[in-house]
Amino acid sequence: VFKCRRPCATEWYFAMPVTTLRFILSLGLISCLADSVAGTTCLQNAVTTRKDLVNAKGESYPVGLVYGDWASAQVLAEIAHIAIEEILGYNTQFAGYSSIPETWRALFGCMNPTDTSDNSGCSDGNTRSHVMMESWPLGYASTWNQLVDANYDFAAFRASNLFNGLVGMYIGKAVWEQKTSAPLLDTKEGLHEDGQPWTYFDPISAFNTSKLMPCTSTQLTHDSMMRNYLKITGDTAGVSLTGNGYVGVCHADYWWLAPGECRTSSGLRCVPVITGGTGWALEEYMQKATVWQLPLAIGVAKDFQEFGELPMSMKCLFYWWEPDPTFATLEPKYVTFPAHNAAAWADGNQTTTNGVGMLENLVSYDLPDLAPDVYGFVYHFQMSMDTMRGIMRDVASGESTKDAACRWATLNTDVLRSFIQILTTESTTGSAGSTAGS
Repeated sequence: VFKCRRPCATEWYFAMPVTTLRFILSLGLISCLADSVAGTTCLQNAVTTRKDLVNAKGESYPVGLVYGDWASAQVLAEIAHIAIEEILGYNTQFAGYSSIPETWRALFGCMNPTDTSDNSGCSDGNTRSHVMMESWPLGYASTWNQLVDANYDFAAFRASNLFNGLVGMYIGKAVWEQKTSAPLLDTKEGLHEDGQPWTYFDPISAFNTSKLMPCTSTQLTHDSMMRNYLKITGDTAGVSLTGNGYVGVCHADYWWLAPGECRTSSGLRCVPVITGGTGWALEEYMQKATVWQLPLAIGVAKDFQEFGELPMSMKCLFYWWEPDPTFATLEPKYVTFPAHNAAAWADGNQTTTNGVGMLENLVSYDLPDLAPDVYGFVYHFQMSMDTMRGIMRDVASGESTKDAACRWATLNTDVLRSFIQILTTESTTGSAGSTAGS
């Protein structure tokens, strides 16, 4: 954990959806840049005389803002900071964490949020963290429920919904704008092999394989995944049984080729897809390619740097998540598939859209009593995904998360002020006690 007065401007900006957060955020890649000029404010006529929270024991302390260390969360935490300090007149303190469960533990008052084996302080109601903007709940429901069960009287709760987070297959503007008639390239119909979509993309032979991960180091060697792929698709030529179980059949050491035109042409008539990690969404894309007859050649970038660079220089589909600035300047579109089918996904069928769900703003159990105006701000706060996309493009172009937040707040001060209304849990319906991930 690290603490500073404002969210940090970082070299790496993560907005990783929870389907892949466990890998990247476990690396703990966090950094912090202190304010270059102490005491500076963003808004004109900002409140400069500020107060602390005061609890029933007479103890005083700042409003605690916690956030995950990725760009969009940093922007939203900074916007909250501006409203709480410069409009409402409270002192604030930031704490950044490298995983969603750690931020939740901080809100619940755990003395050591980063140590899940240490529950001291988690259930005594003595929290110094009060607000978290942009929580990604999906994938951590059991963690949240365990915290609530252990700390029912002091449970943090969802104050407001934000927007739907997205994770999936994307296509950059330089590619999608080439085809203006239906079916468009950001749809499964537009990528169907009958339409020869490979003509709009770079051939896989144009990729520098030194930037790719060998198949033997990817999830193509994951037996249970490949067995499930075979069960769902029946594609016996796409996997092979070895002494170590099933593996995906590899082409030229670096690519998995979908059945149909891509595979029968030995990679000549393919649409390249680049993913990261050891194969984020690899099985999902294999299933989608086979079931929907998409001529995909799936490759894995050798590291996160190459993952961030390959889609910038090559015409390809790529794995991504939003909100995030990594590929924002490409003005990409989300490739659409049939609506998420939770029952099918639970049974291993990943051919529909990956369901990420609503991102949330959370508050501590005691914030409505300590500062009903701060609670009112979080409860009423709204921002659209389109607005956040614009901010992420600015961050991708070199603007710091702090400056991006300040610029938005300056241009939208009236909007920011409209969110500030005094509330208590008794004056709201359906917020108190609701759980993230529900």
